[in-house]
Amino acid sequence: MNVLKIAKDVAYKVGVAPPTSLYGSTQAISLRFVTLLEDECRFLRNQRIFPQQKKNHSFTVTSGRSKYRLPTDFYAAVPGTTYDSQLNRRMVGPISDPMFNERIYGQGSSSNTAWRIFGPDANPASSGGQFYIDPAPTNSTDVYSFDYITKNLFYDSTYATGSETIAADSDVCIFDDDIVLKGVEWRYLKSKGQSYDTEKQEHADLINSAVARWAPTYRGKFGSPVSGPRYTIKDGGWSL
Repeated sequence: MNVLKIAKDVAYKVGVAPPTSLYGSTQAISLRFVTLLEDECRFLRNQRIFPQQKKNHSFTVTSGRSKYRLPTDFYAAVPGTTYDSQLNRRMVGPISDPMFNERIYGQGSSSNTAWRIFGPDANPASSGGQFYIDPAPTNSTDVYSFDYITKNLFYDSTYATGSETIAADSDVCIFDDDIVLKGVEWRYLKSKGQSYDTEKQEHADLINSAVARWAPTYRGKFGSPVSGPRYTIKDGGWSL
């Protein structure tokens, strides 16, 4: 379902004349629906629960270099997915700033490579970057990879080009149509000063259902093969 169809469906439901177009239109109704659509999708992006948000990125390291640029559409890292593919070893991270600074200024680096996201760097030609690793690699051949959440909210009709804003009436949302429809509906009602509590709750229920539909189930355990900081408990007895 493209963005114009979503806007029209919501307009019919709330009883207003639907927009004839969205992108490039100066109609008040078009501008309102563009704003509401982008607002809804920004909200859903922040939930970080949809598998269609996830992508993979890999890069070849340079000897002695600690900082590397993130993908241009990077929004958030997926923890536990960062690997040195040459060593088949999971990198430790993202670790906290105090732990990272302990490596740099305190006791020094360990043999396990750790990482964090740190500092702005919008220059694509820069030798710096926000993906900060320690210790710095000693070769220029290893390939590091990690999964991340894309910042893109919409794609063109062929799913070839993504963007954060609507670029054509034929664009499609990256998120589930039923959730976006209900989200735009309650946001429209709110913007017009009308009652929207029922629609907002339906929207929340749809998100919860999506979590159950998309996310797998796991069997938990106290031990974990994932390296990283451990939690501690206070002295004394405890039971489950």
